[in-house]
Amino acid sequence: MKYKVILLLSICNVFFMKNGNSQIIEEGTSIVTLGYGTPNMGKLIFNLLNNLSGKDNFTTTGFGPLSLKYEYMISDNVGVGTSFNFTSYNTTYTRTKDSFDLSGNLIGVFTTKYKYAAKNYSALFRLNYHFETEDENLDLYYGIGAGFRGNNIKLSSTPLDKSFSYSSNPFPIGFETSFGVRYFFTEKLGGYGEFGLGKALLQVGVCYSL
Repeated sequence: MKYKVILLLSICNVFFMKNGNSQIIEEGTSIVTLGYGTPNMGKLIFNLLNNLSGKDNFTTTGFGPLSLKYEYMISDNVGVGTSFNFTSYNTTYTRTKDSFDLSGNLIGVFTTKYKYAAKNYSALFRLNYHFETEDENLDLYYGIGAGFRGNNIKLSSTPLDKSFSYSSNPFPIGFETSFGVRYFFTEKLGGYGEFGLGKALLQVGVCYSL
């Protein structure tokens, strides 16, 4: 058992504590990433509420989150940059109601469709710490970001055709934190994945080293 523990610690040391730093990610390097996340949290919440309601007249769709990040390495292990994120989700509820005349006779069935549409965006300052690895193409990092976030919400109904839009931003501070991994297939181009708290739990995409 003792030797197994020693072996495990040795493996961790190889991947995270090597003194030789990555040659692709080093001081002065700039990295641009473009990614798509899952799940869409707004869509997930509305689907959950709709399922709990037990009704089948709800429809929910969503896009994103889509994320664009830029990072500049101020040292071999620390990078600073920005994170821009966008996501949207819509839910539609259809209600059918019988209409009667004054005598109680059915004169028609009226259907009204209600729609809730939301767009969410954020612009964050981000700080990443990069772990040293043996593989020069592998980049392991932990990041944290904070900045501005906003929402735009639109409510509408048809055939009444009533609609209004408003911005709901009671707490305009955005935050994200995640562990990430990048792997460069060439000197410039690679793929990445992140897992953590943000507009999505999981995010994958492409990265490019400038």
